[in-house]
Amino acid sequence: MTKIQWALLLLLGTGILQAHAAAAVPRNVDTILAHIEKHYAQKSFSAHFFQRSVLKAMDITDTAAGIIRVKYPGKMRWDYDQPERQTLITYGQRLWIYRPEENQVMTGKAPEIIGNGKGASFLSDLSILRQKFRISLAVPADAQFATLLLHPKNKTPGLKSVTLKIDRNLWNIVAITTVNTYGDITKIVFRDIRFVPPLDDALFAFTIPPGADVVQMDGPQ
Repeated sequence: MTKIQWALLLLLGTGILQAHAAAAVPRNVDTILAHIEKHYAQKSFSAHFFQRSVLKAMDITDTAAGIIRVKYPGKMRWDYDQPERQTLITYGQRLWIYRPEENQVMTGKAPEIIGNGKGASFLSDLSILRQKFRISLAVPADAQFATLLLHPKNKTPGLKSVTLKIDRNLWNIVAITTVNTYGDITKIVFRDIRFVPPLDDALFAFTIPPGADVVQMDGPQ
């Protein structure tokens, strides 16, 4: 498996920043959640992203960059430009990872691979946050940014914690850090976040190219 595939698997729920000491302030947490839920509710957006992934056991650090497009509910498209071209798409119940230079497609059931908030899947439906996580507010408070610490309410394979960095002025989620149960870390930073008219569903549909090498991540469809 290549380094970029490891980075993608980290994105799919294996990792980030370990949560530090936090004080729960329910009123402030509820206010912040209400703001970002309203800001992202039933909308489409795009952004440039930079991703840094650390595989602790193998002492490997990888970086990647590209463009993300998201449409409510449950549709995401990550187009990687660096270090090599590939695309990750979720649409309905399916997930695809396409590597055009090798004509390879990895596919599986999206809920099983990135469900319960893994893989930043909550970006397409922020109601997942309250449903799936215990949420607290990091301290000390910051006038410009709020940091939310998330821990799964129920044991979730491959996911230990998630940290969200939120711009208090625009209520954009500007960074997501996830940590898996092995201590692997993935941090994704967003810039040029743009809320756009509803994106065409065709952006999130995928047809396996003729002759592609298909790898099933969850057994036969």
